[in-house]
Amino acid sequence: MTSLYLALGDSLTAGYGVGPKRAFASVYYRMLRNHNPALAYANLGTNGLTATGLITMLTDRTIRNQVSRSTLITLTIGSNDLLTETRPENLTAQNSSPLLLLKHNLDGLGESLRRLNGLAAIKIASLYNPLPGGPYAPWSRLAEDLLLGANRILAAWCTKYHGILVPVDRAFRGQEEILLGPDHFHPNVLGHRVMADLFARTNL
Repeated sequence: MTSLYLALGDSLTAGYGVGPKRAFASVYYRMLRNHNPALAYANLGTNGLTATGLITMLTDRTIRNQVSRSTLITLTIGSNDLLTETRPENLTAQNSSPLLLLKHNLDGLGESLRRLNGLAAIKIASLYNPLPGGPYAPWSRLAEDLLLGANRILAAWCTKYHGILVPVDRAFRGQEEILLGPDHFHPNVLGHRVMADLFARTNL
């Protein structure tokens, strides 16, 4: 059976602002094909996707089949969860922190993925702080503290579900003006190239 690289996630995987052909996942795929010309590729990146939204996607029979036969899966997920869950109406007495909600959502995603495929390599991007390079700089410190907690959750997630954390946050820190696009949030072409290189170099 042909090996499959499946890219799952939010606007970073979809290539928002640069187009799908220049998204990091497509660039990474071209790197992988240098070593495995028969490798197949599917990109299911969706703008605005959350972990819970991805779990819902995994109920689709076609997508479940793609996950089950993948040898490599990449993930960019979590940023939209934090943006959604920091709204007061989404916080409850049981889950008073957006980080607790993020952990809960990611655990659900991990369980779903590993039920479908217990052997695939899963690489997941850490979350970077876009705020220092844009007009939202006054909120940068608050975001930094939140993202530090989120990336700790992602690291623990990798241990629990046998994933590999790709340190995108480290590569982007201090380089926001160079690596982010005009919206000060999504990577530009160079930023996606940097991400692709990180995914290629980061292994167990």
